[in-house]
Amino acid sequence: MSKSEEKKKEKEVRKEVKRRLPLKEKEPRTAFLSSFLMLPVMVGCILSHFFGLLQLPFSEIVSWVIGGIISFTGLLVVVKWLILWGKEYQGQLITYGVFQYVQHPHYLGSILLMFGLSIFFRSIVALLFSFLFVFLIAKGIEEEEKYLIKQYDNAYREYVKSVRWKLIPKVW
Repeated sequence: MSKSEEKKKEKEVRKEVKRRLPLKEKEPRTAFLSSFLMLPVMVGCILSHFFGLLQLPFSEIVSWVIGGIISFTGLLVVVKWLILWGKEYQGQLITYGVFQYVQHPHYLGSILLMFGLSIFFRSIVALLFSFLFVFLIAKGIEEEEKYLIKQYDNAYREYVKSVRWKLIPKVW
């Protein structure tokens, strides 16, 4: 094979690899930026726990049990997503594992974690920021879905038909 044929073949291979890789355009930022709301949630938890400021009106035991269960569930979802994403993702659409139940399990886990911590520490401030987090995540999901449609086109549209729930099974 001549040098020019080798270069041509190499160029075709690169072109095919680029075609299969994720889009180079910027991913949606709203969901990423909303993750910084975790900081005010943590500050609210600290203020409530250590200084008794703006606490939810129920006992510590109740808040520990309910908040602990919700937080643990959120952490479990996030860890399952991280493991699956870390092992499997190479630019393709993932539709199994936690993705077979909801379209955005990483956001679901984060939301559960924030609400769970807010309740665990009985923090009204953290709870309010958790609601703001949900609103921003919902906006981020809209942006991300446009991006995913551009990236995966019909495969993503079929996935959305088969997994109808964005965050909460049988709710939304």
